[in-house]
Amino acid sequence: MDHKVYRATYPPGKDVTWGPTRFYRGVFLLQKENTKRVYPLRSGLPTFSRRQAFLSTFDHVVVTPKFDGSLVNILFIPLQHPYYKLLQTWFHGDRNEFGLFLVGSKQKLVMDTHLRKKFNTVMGSESFDTFISSYDSYFEDQDCLKTLHFEMMTEANSTELNVYYPENFFNL
Repeated sequence: MDHKVYRATYPPGKDVTWGPTRFYRGVFLLQKENTKRVYPLRSGLPTFSRRQAFLSTFDHVVVTPKFDGSLVNILFIPLQHPYYKLLQTWFHGDRNEFGLFLVGSKQKLVMDTHLRKKFNTVMGSESFDTFISSYDSYFEDQDCLKTLHFEMMTEANSTELNVYYPENFFNL
């Protein structure tokens, strides 16, 4: 083999994940033996895997640039759900004929008007309602809470919407 694979992860106390799950997979790095150059390697492991195993042998490696944005969560609370009445008065959210939508990123609800405009621009729509209408069939069920998760990346770096990983990661 003319390469080595290393795993870089958060040092103790620098992990920026919150909540009961702390099984962050880290980042895998590929180092070419002959040049000593290091490349980020995106593995096929699930984000919250309880195992941190990486196969010691593999058929091929595909090297691509690594881009990261912010994980966005959209919590849907149906009109008929008992939480709707309570939460609609507590939080600013988007409402339509299906119910209440709470948008969050980096453990915060996106409530500031300026930031919401920026968020809508990144989503590629004039309004949140235009964006969410493309998922109409997903929200027809009025019996349960649902959450959409997706990664949002901006063309230019944004302190509000992007994560600056070098501040948190171990330097090799």
